[in-house]
Amino acid sequence: MPIVQGRTRAQIRQSIGYNLGAVYVSASSSGSTDSATIIDNTLVGADDNYNGKWVVFNDADGTTGQVTRVSDYTSSSTTLALSPSLAANAAQNDTYELWDSEYNPAAINEFINQAIIDSSDRIFDPVESLALHTDGYQLRHDIPSGLSMLKQIYYRKS
Repeated sequence: MPIVQGRTRAQIRQSIGYNLGAVYVSASSSGSTDSATIIDNTLVGADDNYNGKWVVFNDADGTTGQVTRVSDYTSSSTTLALSPSLAANAAQNDTYELWDSEYNPAAINEFINQAIIDSSDRIFDPVESLALHTDGYQLRHDIPSGLSMLKQIYYRKS
């Protein structure tokens, strides 16, 4: 049986970003008073240094994977202004990914989706179940609890 790696979409996306040299992963330093800013005191650089970069925001309350852009960076307060705004205010230690402007994370997610679709039937270890064979008169079957994926159903008329 093949070994299947268990990684989240965020881990795969970040790995791609690291290999491209295009992502910085960090967390907000303090809570934000509105949903249009992230404060992170680990950021360095002059004003407007991060303008135009993509942000993938992941908060502890379930707003994960929201993609937005940096509209302004203020170095004195290490504040990223975002447009469009986030669905929730950034709390302390909410994580985010800061992507270079030429790499849209939504496109990276779509590449991941395509790779999963293209490889799923090549890496999945198929097991045929003869338990669902029937006499042709039974039209409904209970799905076995150990079933991980259904790829094909064969019907034979005679």
